[in-house]
Amino acid sequence: MNNNSQSLTYTQALEHLRAQALSKQSEEEVPLISALGRIVSSDQVAHRNVPVADNSAMDGYAINAEAQSASGQRFPVVGQTFAGHPFDRRLTEGQAIRIFTGAPIPEGCRFVAPQEDCEAEDGFVTVTRAFDEDSNIRRCGEDVRAGDTLVSRGTLLKPQHIGALAADGLATVPVRTPLRVGLLSTGDELVRPGNLLESGQIYDSNTFLLFGLLSSLPVNVTDLGILPDERDVVRERLTALQGTFDVIITSGGAGKGDADIVGQVVGELGNIEFWELAIKPGRPFMFGSINGCNFIGLPGNPVAAVVSFLSFARPFLLARAGAPFTEAEPVLLPAGFAIAGRRPGRREFLRAKRRFDGAGGEFVEKYRHDGSAQISSLTFADGLVVLEETLTDVTKGDPVPFIPFSQVGL
Repeated sequence: MNNNSQSLTYTQALEHLRAQALSKQSEEEVPLISALGRIVSSDQVAHRNVPVADNSAMDGYAINAEAQSASGQRFPVVGQTFAGHPFDRRLTEGQAIRIFTGAPIPEGCRFVAPQEDCEAEDGFVTVTRAFDEDSNIRRCGEDVRAGDTLVSRGTLLKPQHIGALAADGLATVPVRTPLRVGLLSTGDELVRPGNLLESGQIYDSNTFLLFGLLSSLPVNVTDLGILPDERDVVRERLTALQGTFDVIITSGGAGKGDADIVGQVVGELGNIEFWELAIKPGRPFMFGSINGCNFIGLPGNPVAAVVSFLSFARPFLLARAGAPFTEAEPVLLPAGFAIAGRRPGRREFLRAKRRFDGAGGEFVEKYRHDGSAQISSLTFADGLVVLEETLTDVTKGDPVPFIPFSQVGL
């Protein structure tokens, strides 16, 4: 057991996690249709050009003529072509064919005139304006050339990646196996929704919050229920779970107090570092391992649990699953609030919402309260304002770092 009592900064905690986030996941081949949200295990290189042949970007007329002097000229229409049905001969000088979007460009075509710039009558078409050579022609390999890297190793596959791989003709893709994650809440006071509350009890919201956050990651999550504040039960449950999961995540019991039984038991069963982080909310954070299974202990207050998950657990889990270890990249927006006399020394995360003023300018409005138990602040917010360690004052209009929730899967 490594019991480190030193309070770590936000940056120090991330660097520690980065060093520990070594992917051990094996590789499997999965159908492309089910690869969304998985992590690619090797670079995916294009096998062919996209487009595979020159084709039309418009419905209109493919014409063999000088494009820049075409305005007012009248051309005989000698056929037509559709996507998937090439024209069977070369266009000679001064000829045109009716062409539709995606149709192969016939040999001899020098430009495509959109139908709205043409007047068709009695087997002829008149072009109403001049064009540049190659206008409205999508050339072979214009989008992707054979040998280009379509998707890099470690990429979390999104719909656009799936589309690029499909355009290359792939039916399957090699990906990392999902992390097996066990999720536990802790505390005698917790009751699952749907049950009646007794005196001193509250509903367990963290399981549902964290389950939702984990759903955007390449993991298979198992809800392991609620652990009571009983050392023997906690020890028995955690012992039984060894070898079953790659990562176990708990909420509550992450501190070093007498009532924080989970941390005590994890320290006895494996190797644990207790972190008192210099952040707000989310000061108590626990990271360690039990027989090769990583263990993450989040704070019990819902907002603190979410901030800790987004800041530390999410980048660790992504890297552990095979993606690069990356931090959120804030954007700078004017503050719609003021803060005076803030005590420096820790990084603070305020729940905030992007707003627009009457002139179209953008700013961020912070939630009216900063408490770490106020789940209403999460439904109000669409991101987090970051107050860095050295900051003491914020004047209304000052640029402040803002992390949109959309950037971190929330």
